[in-house]
Amino acid sequence: MALQLVQAVRSILERVSELTGKSIDFVEKEDLPVLAMITMAVQDSPHHRLFFKRDHDELVNHVIANECGHILRLYSAPEEKRLIPVASQKTLGSYTGEMEADIKRLYQIYPPEKLMNLIMLWYESALYQLTKMPSDIMIEKWLYRDYPELLPIQLRSIGAQNEKAVATLAVDIRKTMPGRIYDACNIMNYVYFKVMEETFDLNYVEPYRFTKYFARGEELLSLMKPIEMDSHEGDVLVINAWAKFFHFSEWFEWAPLGKTPRQHLH
Repeated sequence: MALQLVQAVRSILERVSELTGKSIDFVEKEDLPVLAMITMAVQDSPHHRLFFKRDHDELVNHVIANECGHILRLYSAPEEKRLIPVASQKTLGSYTGEMEADIKRLYQIYPPEKLMNLIMLWYESALYQLTKMPSDIMIEKWLYRDYPELLPIQLRSIGAQNEKAVATLAVDIRKTMPGRIYDACNIMNYVYFKVMEETFDLNYVEPYRFTKYFARGEELLSLMKPIEMDSHEGDVLVINAWAKFFHFSEWFEWAPLGKTPRQHLH
């Protein structure tokens, strides 16, 4: 299926090209785990690459708009402040060291080879959420404010995200992964959907009301609001505050855009 995008998303893509000075190369890729994703051009490349699945629906518009929002926020910062979260052997070592007790417990559930894959998956998933969600919150507000024609698609997409997030509240899921990561992800989900609830005047967080994630989520939200700035620099401050809250600060590092190792987290 050809990639059919609404006018608002085409305009956002044009803004990305204008701001970054690089065009966007569209690439169909059937084995993507998501509807679409953009990889930013390295310094010597003239193109960003937008990968999309052949089998997609209109929600691809929201996915692409969100991806573009991250690039626009990053490139709107002064060049010396364009920082990217990265992983390294050092940060991975910090993670595995802190997860040692959980890893020993989970050896009773999973075969060693599968557990090793899951250990990396949990690490990447937790840090992806930590280092992306504060920006996502501001991007959704921006889309709502500046691109009202996207609202029906935006609400469908966020509603689908909410359904998946609420499904992870099942107690049996917590038993099969590190409890610290499971709790952190649910707390971050609460904050995200609480802000979306306030933005769209919809009920997203009722399922969290009688869980421990309500109080912890409100605590995390209170840390965010005093330093919330609608910029990439503000995103970095919030991410660092969240990392300190969860004691994840040693699990990733910041590196300048264009000088990052291949293990970047976005």
